[in-house]
Amino acid sequence: MLVVGLVVVLAPRMAAKIAPFCLLYIGLYGLVLAGYLVPPGEDWLVYGPTGPGTSLGLDHLLLPEALLIVAAGLWLLVRTDAPGAGLVRALPGQL
Repeated sequence: MLVVGLVVVLAPRMAAKIAPFCLLYIGLYGLVLAGYLVPPGEDWLVYGPTGPGTSLGLDHLLLPEALLIVAAGLWLLVRTDAPGAGLVRALPGQL
């Protein structure tokens, strides 16, 4: 954490180029984690564990949170013009 803080303070332009990739990594990790939390055969969008052994029944919020973090990472990637932003800009046109 100290190194990250130093990079943000001493090299803010470099930190701005790295931040989108950190958000994308965290969001993709959340998607993988959400896949492990949803039992086979259950719907991802409506599953919300509330049984014994769950943490306050809020595990169902992991998927929307992960998608939001991925979206923020993609937006920040384009906004800061970080490496790979051209690919993200061209993707909607190809779809």
